[in-house]
Amino acid sequence: MMQPHVSKIRGLTPQQKQELWERWKKGQSLSEIGRALGKHAGSITGMLAMHGGIAPPGRSRSARVLNTGEHLTGPICNACRATV
Repeated sequence: MMQPHVSKIRGLTPQQKQELWERWKKGQSLSEIGRALGKHAGSITGMLAMHGGIAPPGRSRSARVLNTGEHLTGPICNACRATV
């Protein structure tokens, strides 16, 4: 019997994690999810166990954090340029 392709790369990409949680929510088995993602069912079990079987909330940046453009034109950066 031929073994299905299993990825040698550790961990899951953000897209794979999203797919894992979508498939888990739909009620797919660990084996089905593992086959779809090219991972062993044990890898899927570990990911689910880390979060107690509940999908973690999506990541987002605080509204208080400056973006790159703001950071480079902020008052501290302008003060640095004035002393050069």
